Amino acid sequence: MRLTTSALRLLSAFLLALSLAACDLMPISLPGQASSPTQPGAVTLSKAQQLEEQGDFAGAAQAYITLADAASPPLKHAYRLNAVSSLLRAGEVQRARELLNAVPATNLDVQLGARRQVLDGEIALSEGNAQQALGALEKLPPSISPSVKAQAHVLRAEAYSVLGNQIETARERVLLEPLLTDPVAVRDNQSAIVQALSQLSDQTLQQLGATPPDILSGWMELVLIARTTPDRAEFERRVTDWRHRYRQHPAMQELIAALPAQRGAFTPSPLASQPLAPLMTPTPMITSATPGVYPQRIALLVPLSGTLAGVGAAVRDGFLAAAAAQPSKPEIRVYDVAAIGSGAEANKALQVYQQAVQEGAEFVVGPLEKEGVKALYTLGALPVPTLALNYSEESAAPPNLYQFGLLPEDEARQVAERAWFDGHNRALVLVPQGDWGDRMLSAFSRQLEERGGIVVDVQTYAPEQVDFAAPVRKLLQYKGDKQRRQDADHIFIAAFPRQARGIRPQLHFFFASDLPTYATSHIYTGKPDPAADQDLDGILFADMPWVLNDVTSQQSLRQTLAGRHGGAFNQFKRLYALGVDAYHVIPHLERLRNSPGERFEGETGGLSVDQDNRIHRQLLWARFAGGVARPIDGAQGAPVDAAQ
Repeated sequence: MRLTTSALRLLSAFLLALSLAACDLMPISLPGQASSPTQPGAVTLSKAQQLEEQGDFAGAAQAYITLADAASPPLKHAYRLNAVSSLLRAGEVQRARELLNAVPATNLDVQLGARRQVLDGEIALSEGNAQQALGALEKLPPSISPSVKAQAHVLRAEAYSVLGNQIETARERVLLEPLLTDPVAVRDNQSAIVQALSQLSDQTLQQLGATPPDILSGWMELVLIARTTPDRAEFERRVTDWRHRYRQHPAMQELIAALPAQRGAFTPSPLASQPLAPLMTPTPMITSATPGVYPQRIALLVPLSGTLAGVGAAVRDGFLAAAAAQPSKPEIRVYDVAAIGSGAEANKALQVYQQAVQEGAEFVVGPLEKEGVKALYTLGALPVPTLALNYSEESAAPPNLYQFGLLPEDEARQVAERAWFDGHNRALVLVPQGDWGDRMLSAFSRQLEERGGIVVDVQTYAPEQVDFAAPVRKLLQYKGDKQRRQDADHIFIAAFPRQARGIRPQLHFFFASDLPTYATSHIYTGKPDPAADQDLDGILFADMPWVLNDVTSQQSLRQTLAGRHGGAFNQFKRLYALGVDAYHVIPHLERLRNSPGERFEGETGGLSVDQDNRIHRQLLWARFAGGVARPIDGAQGAPVDAAQ
């Protein structure tokens, strides 16, 4: 992996702009030695520094190497460390590692030894080994220069973030702040603290923030206030009280003021280097336990025969199980809508819908197929509130129609948001040929471009193929001798498990293992299989709480369904969750529609309703490690148990 954009900006600032005694990072003349050659046309220290200031890091590295070749220790080592730093900033990680190995780890003075440790940690992190980076940064001497100490804090924060330890991420940035003198760097750093803590649950923030007041606990309480206070006046009152209790807290007023947006949602601060919105939990949250009034008669329209019988049965069983788990429930009548294609079949869905209404349904859930949802548009204003279990591509939905489903495009958009949140904005994309791949590409690229990013290149593959070497090689422009393109900072793959298991090894083979790789939930079967999924290690993907969390509000319900339906549950796990959420969200739809900042905490994700009554899901994030999908970013629970 590579450092995020904000981390690179901070590191560059430490080296070039911040008032942190940058001279500590440059070799100084020693008695009896010249700091640079003096003959005409020779490389000089000032020339190397000038190349750095101009952004020519590869040229600066070569200049430092030339100076090192002409010098003796310890000046030789100092020049080489400068060259290593420049190579890293030029993106030449392997050369940086080779050159660092040429600098002895022992018999260096305190400052050079510390610089070597920090550069070792930066290389390890760039190679994707966060744990190794933390090991390299251990036991730094206390007397090191402020600039080197600041770099160490940035690197530790980045490493802890990669490992999903958001508390230590925030703690390192709290320790970093006193070393910063530039106001822009301070604001960037404070925004990063908020971003880290915002990924923790309310319960975690409450428990950890209950420690004796210090700067970190103050940040925790501030994030919790912003998350749980939808009213602006109440937010300002609580912040005033917070200020009385944390009189010496360094939080900048501009950042505090930018935390809550209208209707209680979070908004990215214009001062932040990265967006806050994608991973912060809008407030207040509604859960299945939140009081709500159900209609007395509900009709559920799903296909229970034909090619989609298994899909329809999973939704039905999840829906009915959710209802049965409550002490009182409405009357529910299930209607079989066979697989809907077009024409006469769409008319059939419409006929079944009208039949359900005529038989007394006060609320309709379904149909499940796009053509059936599209058919509802012909009715104009629907006679009763309706929660369709798919989305129509038509615009201007009729009144009373809500649309809810497992929309792949929503997931692709969230991948783009996550990549941008991580500091990546130049993507390589690999998608399957066909309509599904086209939709995933369109959604991802549009969202990334709206954030100021760009899709550098796209390659497609045939879904049925088994060897993915050709499209991966072409995407990476691999030319042999470990040489691939260097103009992208992450990869997005749209694939199902079989394809993903074949694509990921090819990325390693063509030397792209350092590029962060993102995917949607489609790469995961939903059932742990370490032997089959070990090739997916390192991939970051989004999925629903029902799949990723071993402890959810509906844990007993999930266990009941798994025990009752066995193989069908494993095959259609996400569709059971769709049925569960379709039932639980019914009494909250109007409230969600009228309060866009609110979310329903469901099993398919955090649900919100937009102005067109379309329901969107905010997913959790996981990374494959050891062939197991491990939740990160505050997702509660350990790796998903195979028994679930």
